[in-house]
Order: sequence, then structure tokens, then C-alpha cells
Amino acid sequence: MSATLLEESTDMADSDLRRDVRIEGVLRDWNLEFEFAAEYPLKKIDAGAHETQVRSSEHRAPRDMVDEYANQMRGGALFPPMVATHNGRLIDGNTRKAAAERNNFDTFPVYLVKLPRPDFGPMIGAALNQMGGKRLTSEESYAAAEAMMREGYSDEAIARTLGRSRSMVQNYRRENRYRDSADRTGVAALPVTRGVQRQLAEITHDEPFRAAVQLAAASKASPRDVQELVDKVEEARSEREELEIIEGYREKWKPAGPPPQRVAPNRAATAAGRKVDAVLATTATARELAPAALRADLEPKWRRLRDLADQVLAAFAEAPAGEQQAS
Repeated sequence: MSATLLEESTDMADSDLRRDVRIEGVLRDWNLEFEFAAEYPLKKIDAGAHETQVRSSEHRAPRDMVDEYANQMRGGALFPPMVATHNGRLIDGNTRKAAAERNNFDTFPVYLVKLPRPDFGPMIGAALNQMGGKRLTSEESYAAAEAMMREGYSDEAIARTLGRSRSMVQNYRRENRYRDSADRTGVAALPVTRGVQRQLAEITHDEPFRAAVQLAAASKASPRDVQELVDKVEEARSEREELEIIEGYREKWKPAGPPPQRVAPNRAATAAGRKVDAVLATTATARELAPAALRADLEPKWRRLRDLADQVLAAFAEAPAGEQQAS
């Protein structure tokens, strides 16, 4: 093991009392090199390194918790060491750092960890979060899970790291698949609940996926109804049959009641939508093939184009049938 081991001594030094066997256990389980600094200068800790932290910036060091920690520190309470990269970029311990600075401490115990890559920081931070402190928000937990998914970790490994159930991790995977498909097919801006997203993520063909998302958003269908639709689509033998099934549900889910009602677009609107979708798909492909530096500049322009297309199609679909032209 490359980690620094605890000193074997019958007389435990004061620095040893500041160590935390739970943190060391996690770091050893992950096979990471680390060393313990009993008095690490606080001014050397960089808490602004976003790529090494699992917490979003607005949730770091909440004022009420900083006040509480600072009071406890003044009373002599010992807190777990912070965890940072070997060059001082903070991984875990924003509230402890802020409280120590509030009390004008010059140093604080810190585990300095050598990470294989910066994206290991949020994963380690998520694992350490289970030991105490404020629980990760849903968004923070999802972001950490997404990073681990990209690295190919299993549902079991992700669930154990985040302290979530395997079913929750599987839901994260579905939401991730939905987001990728929605971005690719140009329907990411449509209002669809997470529960419905998880159901629609099971549709693997782009055209049926796009049509199902548009239908679910327009009809505000429940997850249970969408699950019924998805089950039927999965039984289809061709992409054309999938589209026919979705069109059948479009008729089934027409709203009842006095006008004005939101009705399904007619054939002209559908044809226009397919042409716009084709343009969006082409521009999406061009964006993906562009150099990284250019992609960053193209991303906001692509999103504006996609939002504008959605607005145009929505207005087109709501116009009287006689005023629509598919050219």
C-alpha cells in the first residue's frame, strides 16, 4: 500500500489523535496515495477549485453551519481533518475551513491525496459526505453519479459511494440517457417531468423518441400513462410501427372539455416539424465534429437555435389548419 501508515507506538502523539480512520479507510479502499499533515497552513488550501469538489458553489460553507462549527471549535471540539489534493486543492471541508478562518486559526489537519485525475475529487468528496455534514442535494448527487457513469463504474459502486439505493442509480442512468437523446434530437427544451423522462429513455430510436417526447410534453401525460405507451413501443417490430403507435396515443390523449383545447398538429404541422428537426440534427452533428475551442462558442448559439425552432413549431401547430403550409 502506498498510503502513509499510522505510526505504531504505545504512546499516541497528539498528531495521531487528529487522524480519522474512516477517511483513511476510504482512501485506502480507493487505492490512493495520501499523507497526513497535522498542521497544514490554511492559506495554502484552495477552496475555489471547482473540478475537485462535489458540492455546488452555492451550497458550500452555509453560514449557519459555519457559525455552529466556529463556536464548537472555540469550545475545544476536534473536527475531522479536511481532505485536499497533494497541491492543496480542497476536496472536502469547506465549512471546517471557513470556521477555522473565522477563529483566526493558521493551520488545520489535512489529508493530502494524490489523485489519478481531477474528476476523482468529486467522487471521493461524495463518498466522504456520507460520514457527516450536510447531505448532497439531488443535483449534486446526480452530477457525481454522472461522472462515475462516464468512467464505467457499476450501479453497485455508484450506490455505495453516494449512499443511494441501486434503484436510484438506475434512475440516474435513465435520466442521463434521456438527456443525451433529447439533446441529440432537439427536444431538450420541452417541459417533461423526471418521472416521464425515465420512462421515455427506454425508447432507443431517434424519430419515435422525439415524437414521444413532443406528445408527452403537449398532453402532460402521467408517468403511468407514458409507461403504457413505452411498453407498446418496445413491442413494435419496426421504427415505422413505433411511430404509428405514438400517433395512436396522440388521438387517445386529446384533451376533453370546452374549447380552446390543445390539439395534435395536423399533417402539415408534422411535415414542417420533421424538416426543422432535420436541420437541427444536421447542425448538432456539425457542432459535435467542430474543434473543442469552437464547440464552446457554438453551444449557446445552438441552444438559441433549438429554442427558436421549438417556439416556431409550437406557434405553427396552434394555427388554424387552413393557415398552415408545409413548404
